Amino acid sequence: MPRWPDLVVRRLFALKRLQRDGGAMDLAAAERGRCAEVPDCFFAVGDLLLDLAAGVLALRPKGARLGWVSGSFGCCSASRPAA
Repeated sequence: MPRWPDLVVRRLFALKRLQRDGGAMDLAAAERGRCAEVPDCFFAVGDLLLDLAAGVLALRPKGARLGWVSGSFGCCSASRPAA
């Protein structure tokens, strides 16, 4: 892997750990063109988005969390083709 995408991945991880989500999202958007062929960049962005989603979910009351999770699962399983 070329060095630049590797540095982007490391910086995304560092920004995520520092909870600087806005900076990490800005970096991901700015480097999307250069890192389009690097799976590690997609993994790092997915990891960041997962943390953001978990943070939003944690802010909801406990009963609302269960409803959100079960509703999301229902949407995913309903769109899945039959085996």
